[in-house]
Amino acid sequence: MKKIILWMMMALLACIPFNDMALEKNTYKPIRIMINDDFVSFKDVQLEKKEEIIFVPIRFFVQALGGKIEWNEINKNAVIKKGDKKIIVNPFSQTIFLGKDTYRYKAMFLKENRIMISLNFIVDYLGYEMEYSKKENIIKIKNTMQKRQLEKNNKKENLPSKIGYITFDDGPSKYTKEIVEILEKYEVQGTFFMLSNNINKYSEDVKLIIQKGNAVGLHGVTHRVKKAYESPNALVSEMKQDNDALLDATGMKTNLIRTPYGSKPYMTKDFRDACVKEGFKMWDWNVDSKDSLERYVLPEKIISNIKEQVSNQKIPVILLHEKKSTVEALEEILYYLKQEGYTLMPIDYDQEPMNFWNDTR
Repeated sequence: MKKIILWMMMALLACIPFNDMALEKNTYKPIRIMINDDFVSFKDVQLEKKEEIIFVPIRFFVQALGGKIEWNEINKNAVIKKGDKKIIVNPFSQTIFLGKDTYRYKAMFLKENRIMISLNFIVDYLGYEMEYSKKENIIKIKNTMQKRQLEKNNKKENLPSKIGYITFDDGPSKYTKEIVEILEKYEVQGTFFMLSNNINKYSEDVKLIIQKGNAVGLHGVTHRVKKAYESPNALVSEMKQDNDALLDATGMKTNLIRTPYGSKPYMTKDFRDACVKEGFKMWDWNVDSKDSLERYVLPEKIISNIKEQVSNQKIPVILLHEKKSTVEALEEILYYLKQEGYTLMPIDYDQEPMNFWNDTR
């Protein structure tokens, strides 16, 4: 009797529409993205949700927005341009550069050799509006002409009237961490032109430089006139070796260089042209702190040298070195420059260089 009842119960359960229940449970629709009423289609890599953050393949999404994306082989960066906005993405260090700002965490990752970027991050930065329709499971993205014009006007109004660049040569060194901390304290970023052997020795400090939004450049290997300037090929070779050290330490390369002792008087046109052909942007300076003329220059003298020269330059590019006396003078230098109204920014990897040749190559 028990067997008959059990059999009847099993038969009854078999009649329940489990397939319908499963179908109802699996009626989840994939998230779709719509830009200005047009659906976005991704090719071989789809969007992905991680920790409540939606990521999209950067190339297809940027193109759908009408932007441009280029790969910079020298820097190993993806450069996104949309109107007057620019984003530099380094997939190796997982760092995103927005002018002087740097973002590292939970904004991007690599998937099947594709760069995946946070949807909220890129939509917000490029000035678009986004709303989510839960019923349709659709993310709608729009950008109105009025909002674009308003942002453009606001940007013009908020541009700093006085821009300056503070640069450090010969590092990284035992002073690098302290320099970066002082820059961060005053909410400014600088540019570090580094030697390959020092990059190898202080690789963690190089990562710190980049993490805090500073720019990095090359200063060569030997820092010896006879060796570095033996030939145009020798100079380019030093910069390439320096770049390889940077790549090993951080996963990125740079196109910014500062040749030992500056681009004059040791460089001739052949040297300069060889650097240009390689894609390097050569930077000198127009404010010399003279902190390296002696083993130890009094901090007061360094400060005085800068004050005397800064006012004579439309856009000061200040030369400093990673030395004890420079660190001792740095806070007062930064305080003075901010009091004078300067916004100190890292050198942009794509901007035209300032050098002793007074050209734009």
